[in-house]
Amino acid sequence: MAASGKYSELLLLEINTHPREVEELSTRLYIVQMIAYSIQVWLADALLIYRLWVVWLRSLTVIIIPSVLYLGMIGVTCIALYHGSADTHPVVNLGVSFHSCSVVLNVLVTILITGKLLYHRRLVHGLLGEDHCKTYMSLVAVFAESGALYSIIGIVYIPLYATGSNMFIAFVPFLEAASVGI
Repeated sequence: MAASGKYSELLLLEINTHPREVEELSTRLYIVQMIAYSIQVWLADALLIYRLWVVWLRSLTVIIIPSVLYLGMIGVTCIALYHGSADTHPVVNLGVSFHSCSVVLNVLVTILITGKLLYHRRLVHGLLGEDHCKTYMSLVAVFAESGALYSIIGIVYIPLYATGSNMFIAFVPFLEAASVGI
């Protein structure tokens, strides 16, 4: 997050005063920030897939699509890191793919986990009554809120990033912070 903060500062505040020095430093900071953020998202999304697997009683079929999205994110990140700063257009397109896969994965997994928890809540309510259902509702709230925050910020961030708007820089710290909270 420190590299991301410094990168945002350089691009938004200091680019006009020292353009050459800022460009050299911002390229290195961008690569560091991209690596750190990618690993952070990989870990958060892997944890989400693991939670999905556990909540769905270790069913491999339910994690197929999220796993394909996850492997796609890793592949896109590796290609983007390979290209580095040589040409920004493929990297931007790959960044859009990375974030899109991550947001879709988060929305899908959050819906699947929430659906399964609500299904079990309904079963428990029918068998044992309302008092035993409170645990399921608090778990649903936690999963829905954590997935929703990252997804909403991601949905705002992706078009800004794809169009090359400088406003995407302001959303980077929020996106990073939301991905940690998944």
